[in-house]
Amino acid sequence: MNKKWLKYGLLTLIHLITSYFLGLMCNQMSMSYKLILSPSEELLGKLLFLIISIGGVIVSAGIVAQLMKPYWIAVIAFLLSSLSIMIGWQQFTITAGIILLAYFAICCYAAIRVQLEQKERLHFSIRPYKDSLGLFSIAFLIVACGSVFIGSKDVIDKSGFEIPVSYMNLFMDPFKEQVLSQVPDDERAMVEEEFEAQIQVMIDGFSEKIEPFEKYIPLIIAAVFFTPLLTVNQVLSFIWLLVLEIVIKVFIAVGFIKIVTETRDVEKAILD
Repeated sequence: MNKKWLKYGLLTLIHLITSYFLGLMCNQMSMSYKLILSPSEELLGKLLFLIISIGGVIVSAGIVAQLMKPYWIAVIAFLLSSLSIMIGWQQFTITAGIILLAYFAICCYAAIRVQLEQKERLHFSIRPYKDSLGLFSIAFLIVACGSVFIGSKDVIDKSGFEIPVSYMNLFMDPFKEQVLSQVPDDERAMVEEEFEAQIQVMIDGFSEKIEPFEKYIPLIIAAVFFTPLLTVNQVLSFIWLLVLEIVIKVFIAVGFIKIVTETRDVEKAILD
């Protein structure tokens, strides 16, 4: 019995480590508001590590959901996982608590589904977890996008929403060059200064119009961020499942877990 609980402890520790790493990446995303509005190679690097961290949690959550029985043991593991994410994230706010509560509830429901489906199967496989992977993925992505929401909200609450200069330059530079090309060289500097002043007036006017809706902008940013992240995770899901299958086979090969065959008497009502 003691040996069994030591194994449960080891599996829980693995899940806590991957969860903590996800929390660290959420902390990074919370501080990347400006990078999200103005994509760059730095943001791409952070997104890469975020996706890897999500993949790690997917694998460790699969181990917990499939091997830690009865289901209440898995529930405890996911509760500790929520706390581990919070520590890595360094967010101890009500908003972060609500996000992690949603994560915990979804993971518990999905884990119970996995174990119930596993009981109905004749042979052990990762198929039950594969069938519930969509639920687990949504739970992890809620945490990731929640970090973007919190980071965006903090910045906008403090300094308001500002249209990124790079976006304005992208749209206005061609028009600016067209205007300046028709101006004599000796007047070019003055016209360029007047043009930029008019653009600034236009930006200020637009900012004033959207100011009443600023509170919704963090939610919009998080929602926009959710879609491509979900797509990438769905594309890579076969890799996470393959890693999970390899890990379980290694566990079986080294004797960490074993496959047993059970026989059960089934009572049925029939007409004789």
